Amino acid sequence: MDAWPVTQAKDAFDWSGGLEDDFIEQLKRACQDYMDKAEGYRERGKPITQPVMEVVSEPLRRVFSDQRFGNAVHDELRLPDPPKTVEAERADTDKIRAASNGPVLYRLDVGTEIWLFRLHWQDQLSDAHWMQLNVPRDNEIDIFLNTAHPFLAPYLGNRDSLALLQKFVLSLALAERMALQISSNGLVSPSDFRMYMNKVLRRAGEIEVDHGQS
Repeated sequence: MDAWPVTQAKDAFDWSGGLEDDFIEQLKRACQDYMDKAEGYRERGKPITQPVMEVVSEPLRRVFSDQRFGNAVHDELRLPDPPKTVEAERADTDKIRAASNGPVLYRLDVGTEIWLFRLHWQDQLSDAHWMQLNVPRDNEIDIFLNTAHPFLAPYLGNRDSLALLQKFVLSLALAERMALQISSNGLVSPSDFRMYMNKVLRRAGEIEVDHGQS
């Protein structure tokens, strides 16, 4: 420490030239064992047991066991909807945008780029898709949420459920955007989408925990 540079007033260390960052990095390395041990002691929630999973799965299992659901899946596979023209897609987006509230803005700094996500919601067009994406520009993504959709409607009265829904919807949009970024033909591979969805949810969850502890 005798050779460590000090300020001109001789009353503090001189951290210029990146010395502070170097010091913090060395300190992290020296304390890594203690940090790992502390991580191991982090309080975790109770493990989810088989009986709990069985109970909460019952409503969805009733849906899956209902023959009407199987018939609907079969019909969709047998007679898929024809792809819409660009003009029809644009007309649908304009119609939903006109009926929507919002948006709530999310800004994401990605390297030298800024990705802007805009979350809109509406309950007037109940037959609209539960979620619809529109990309007016390369780094701008509009997300339209149909809060009148029969799947979503029961969960919107609770703030925690609404927060979880927002997180899931934004993660879906971001994962799709990332998968498109690496696509060579403009199509999203299901495996790429699942991979990025997993990474987005995992990293968002880790950061959310950090924010909750700070």
